[in-house]
Amino acid sequence: MIIEAILSTLGADRNTHFAPVGVIFLDDMKNPGEAEELRFKLYEGSHTYENLRAHGEGAISLTGNVLYFVDAGLRKSCETHPSKSVKPHRLAHASAFWEFSVSSFDASQNPALITTKVLRYEQLCGFSGLCRAHGAVLEAAVAASRRGFLPKRAIEAPWPYWREIVEKTGGVREREAFDILSKKLTGEGFSLEGEDLI
Repeated sequence: MIIEAILSTLGADRNTHFAPVGVIFLDDMKNPGEAEELRFKLYEGSHTYENLRAHGEGAISLTGNVLYFVDAGLRKSCETHPSKSVKPHRLAHASAFWEFSVSSFDASQNPALITTKVLRYEQLCGFSGLCRAHGAVLEAAVAASRRGFLPKRAIEAPWPYWREIVEKTGGVREREAFDILSKKLTGEGFSLEGEDLI
């Protein structure tokens, strides 16, 4: 099972940097708090890849707020809270988080497989339910974060489908998040339709 989360790492500028990441959990795990290690994949050349190679520690935050995925994917700053076991800060309003150190970095494949040792886990609040618009915004945010190496068509083609889901099932927050992404990509020359959702 893969859970989408926000990964924070320490950059060369000594500031915390955020990126969306899919965290790999064992299929038989009943409670994420039981995890002693976390795994995820990163593409070579990304800021997060370089940060973890250099510093070997970070934090993973769970959140239901899709605006954080948009901010992380577009390299905007996110509101932070100091971590206790690692230098990179975690997301301020996370529902749960893990602090970790890297135990192995398999760069023989791209994306590289990173295995980490959990240093600290804390659940701050419960799960608030599922909304299809969350998934659509999340897919759009991840695609936007990969715009430096994905073919433009791979981002442009599914955009109307994601937009329809957001319009039908999302609230103000989801529409705002999708609108931010649409305007950013349109400004960079992507061909998208109907950017204004609010």
